Formats: sequence, C-alpha cells, structure tokens
Amino acid sequence: MNPINTIYFRAFIVSVCFICSGLTGCKTMTQMLDNGESISSLDLPTDHSDELQVSDHPLHESDLMGDPLSVVLGFEVIGRDELKLRQELIEATYNTLSDNWVKTNSKGKRTEAPLKEEIERSLRKTASGSYFGKQKVNYILMARLETSRFKSSFEKPSMLCTSWRDSCPGTCEYSLRARMDLEALGLPSQRRARKWVIKAKADQVFDAEKSCPSPGRQGEPAEVYQKLLDEVTKTLVECSKPVLEDFFASRGYVLSYHSDGHRFLFRTSGGRAAGFSRGDNVAFQRLHDGGATTVAQGKVVSVEQKFGVISVKKQDEANKIHINDRVLLQHKRYIPSMRCQFAVKDK
Repeated sequence: MNPINTIYFRAFIVSVCFICSGLTGCKTMTQMLDNGESISSLDLPTDHSDELQVSDHPLHESDLMGDPLSVVLGFEVIGRDELKLRQELIEATYNTLSDNWVKTNSKGKRTEAPLKEEIERSLRKTASGSYFGKQKVNYILMARLETSRFKSSFEKPSMLCTSWRDSCPGTCEYSLRARMDLEALGLPSQRRARKWVIKAKADQVFDAEKSCPSPGRQGEPAEVYQKLLDEVTKTLVECSKPVLEDFFASRGYVLSYHSDGHRFLFRTSGGRAAGFSRGDNVAFQRLHDGGATTVAQGKVVSVEQKFGVISVKKQDEANKIHINDRVLLQHKRYIPSMRCQFAVKDK
C-alpha cells in the first residue's frame, strides 16, 4: 500500500471509529479482562496504531463496518433426484449458514441462469475500484446433488433351503446412495476456496416373496425405505454442517491498536452482528493471494453490535499483527463421528 493510500486508510479508520462511537450516544460498554480489570470500547489505552504496518490486502467497506459474511447459496440437481432430497438439503444448508451469522441469499433453482445472474450482480458490486458502497458478496457456495438413487434387488431362496422346506422366502435388498458436492468460490476472483464431497449410503435386506415390493406407504417395505432415507439424509446434513461452520466462521478486521505497556488491545470490526461474543478465542490472520496465515492468537474482551476489542497476551505477539489483518473466530476442535470420517472428503 503506497503512503498516500495509507494516510487515507488511517483517516477512514479514525472516521469509522468516531462515527460508531457517536452512534452509541457515547455510552461506555464495560467488560472485564481476565485479570478482573475493566475495559470499554471508549476507554482504551493510548492508540499505537502508527507503530503497526498496514496489510496491503484490499478490503471492502462492509469488512470495516462489521457486517456479517454475505454468501449466495446455489443448489443444482444433477440428473434425477430419486430420493427427493433437494428441498431438505437446501433448507439444512441455508439454516447452517444463517445459524453461523452468515447473511445468505438462496438460489435453489434447477437451472443455472438465476445463479449466473446473481454471480454477475455480485461481481459488479465487488469490482475493483468500487470497494466503497453496498455490502459485497464474499462467497458463492455452490451445492450440487450429484447422486440421489434408489435401487432394489431380489434374490431367490437358496437351494439348501428349498431342499428341505416346502416354503422358503426370497430376500429383497434396498440400497440408497447419495452424494452432495459443496464448492465455495471467493469473489471477485471466482477462484475455488474449498470443496467438499459428502457421500451417504444405506442398505437393508428383508424377506420377500417372488420379487422386491415397491416401498409404498405402509408395511415393512415402507418402514425399511424410510429408515434408510433418514440415515442418508442425516449423513448429508450432519456431516456438511461442521465443515461449513468452520469455513464460514465469524470474522472481522483490525482497525486500531491500543496499549499501556501492560495491556495489548486491538479494536476490530465484527461484533455481535457477526457472531462474536465476549470470551471467544480468535486467530489473527494475514491475508494473501494463496489464502491466509495465522500470526497471533487473542481473546474477545468487549463486544458491541458491529465492533469489538480483542486482547493479546504479549507484546511480541502484538507486534506481529498488522492493521487490516483478519480476525477469525476459533470454533472448538471438531472431532468427526465415525459416520462423517468416511463420508466427507476435502478436495
């Protein structure tokens, strides 16, 4: 970032902080640090922001104003949806994002045209040279139901059984298979950020006479089919949820640095509106074209609607952080169930 842009950026940050303080009516929101000392967003130590470097990664106004992530969710069905999973998966994916404080616009049409139009609109909003304006779209999340298949197969009774019994039932096997691909595209680059493939299957054998009955609505075939369908649906929903929560975790950006030599505090965008709470653990990340690198760890000590204050334990950690660095909420370590260990592949 050249010196002139740096000056303008710092002036903008000061204006943002001043305006947001004014909007609160100069109320003091007080929280307690781990050592019991109080801290508020309007009673911070001396501003030492000038001592920090400024990251040259470009940010949008909505990043600095503490707006939540904005995601367009597209859903496609490839081939036939024999298990009729589409609507339930759209709702489950939408709810996962919304529950994770993500502003989500769902485009669950069968054709690609509406989604392509939405991507074009999003690109216009996030085009270089127009970073200040309406909130940008951060990601396109493309969900594709690649497989949704039901198969039944009948097997005649064995010769061993028929040789000593007058009546021997055959067996029918119900097999359900499903696969959902989730692909996150970053904007405006439209580069793939992450892709996950979630597969689910369920099988069951039961007695049958002469041929496999259709599932129907009653009786054992219907009960078997519904049980298998519930298993497949549960796998797709439960195993996609944690990977989405982790990737689309709440985030903000460093606005200023304050210290009195004992406390090392960073004023950041991203507050309650973006999903942050007091006591949350966060990672400070340096953004670059290849992704992001964690440079320090911190804890949220004060939260407002769209802004917060994060404490870092040591001076040497604080020195590693730049203005504009990303602050990412750290979820509790996810240990996948046996079901999800085999179901999810990170591409």
